[in-house]
Amino acid sequence: LGLHNMSNLSELLPAGAGAKSADFVASGTLGSGVTVGLNSDGTVEVISQTAAVISSAVDVSGANGVKNSYYSTSSDWNPNTNKVLVGIINTSNGGSGIIYCGTVSGTTISFGSGFNATDSQDANVLDVKWDLNQSNIFVFVRCRAPYYFGELALGQVSGTTVTQVASGANTTFASWNIIAYSNPIRYANVVRNANTGKFVVFYAPPDNSYYGTSKVITMNGTNNPSAGSATVFKSATSTLFNSSDSNTNKAVLVYYDNVGSKCLVGSISGTSISFGAETTLETGYSYGGIAYSPTADKFLVAPKTNAASSGVCYLGAISGTSITFGSAFTYDSSGADYTKVNYNSGDGTFQIFYRAVNNSSYLKTVTASVSGTTVSLTAPYTIESNTTSQTAASYALSPNVFIAGYRNSAGRFEVKTYRPSSTNNTSFIGITDQAISSAASGSVIVQGGVNGKVTGLTIGTDYYVQSNGTLSATVSSVPAGRALSTTSILLEG
Repeated sequence: LGLHNMSNLSELLPAGAGAKSADFVASGTLGSGVTVGLNSDGTVEVISQTAAVISSAVDVSGANGVKNSYYSTSSDWNPNTNKVLVGIINTSNGGSGIIYCGTVSGTTISFGSGFNATDSQDANVLDVKWDLNQSNIFVFVRCRAPYYFGELALGQVSGTTVTQVASGANTTFASWNIIAYSNPIRYANVVRNANTGKFVVFYAPPDNSYYGTSKVITMNGTNNPSAGSATVFKSATSTLFNSSDSNTNKAVLVYYDNVGSKCLVGSISGTSISFGAETTLETGYSYGGIAYSPTADKFLVAPKTNAASSGVCYLGAISGTSITFGSAFTYDSSGADYTKVNYNSGDGTFQIFYRAVNNSSYLKTVTASVSGTTVSLTAPYTIESNTTSQTAASYALSPNVFIAGYRNSAGRFEVKTYRPSSTNNTSFIGITDQAISSAASGSVIVQGGVNGKVTGLTIGTDYYVQSNGTLSATVSSVPAGRALSTTSILLEG
């Protein structure tokens, strides 16, 4: 048949209308030879990338509020009410811990007046978590006078006004108090487990040599929680706790034990929690922000490091009662600290917020995408280009909006909303075979077909759809296909 005389493989395969194609209605005007994605309504639109959006800074406490806030200890978003809690420490008022509630509209956030949660005492501990089964109720752990007890208490929100649940708020939790008559509780963290509806509090009681300890908290109506027995998970000084939920009855804790950054898996059963083997992430002074991806069933941990160390993150997976991690992925070689990690349910990525300790202490962020055991990281993006200290971030609005908090150079605590750059390339379905007017129907060469309307390809090279819709040999999570000529590509089937 003389097939050997054909100049390239593309001559063996059908092109244009003869290839695997389908007609689609265009959402927006489409050129010929452009990558398109399938929308939920069956139309197609061009693959493109939107730019990141950062709001103006909002002083959490308002113009006449806290003027010397030291840092934010925690924040939590309620998807049912679209409200966010932020807890800060006010060093201008004896170290009191103050909780604020904010509402989010698009990328705009506003806060109500604050609630003094610790009676103007040393409040190195203040962690907050919404009770998603009771839309306006939240749990908080605090250090409070007169004996610097570590306490669990309940708060409630009306509009953006925060108050404490009054009925039995102190006596109800008396049996749970962490007895520390002479020393304030300095380290504690609460995680909400969606699978069981329970909370787990991790803390370090001074009256037991700061050993790592935990309790399971069960909510019994609006103001009557109960606590299980204390479980010591580390018989050594343990500090700087951070934890994350999972798809099951397990929670993962990352903490510092004066040796390095350690991880443990806690399994919740009734009112008890048990722990598997400890995993070491980093040695030296470090701990980590942590978040869980239910789509990938993986945890991402970004340890806080010393100033000389690179900003790195680790991808971990639970196996039985332990967690294992792969190699480190570097997101900022110049150093990072005060790290926070959040999961983005909008596109399944993680967002890491951190202080660029060797880059004028700017507040920065990177997006981490997971494919198997590999983490792909964007270039660092600057949220705040003035000197900052301390950071706190919470996923704030679905999809793709976060709040990022920091102490500014004047000592006040500010937040900005941040919408990361996004792309629809994961919806890639094919390449247009012709120009198509908006709302008109036209032909798209779909996967398994050959499109001959592209340019600039290298024969035999595998191409991938990039975030901005272009084809490149640079590997991405969206393969396009293999070039048959400089102007045609066999789309991956």
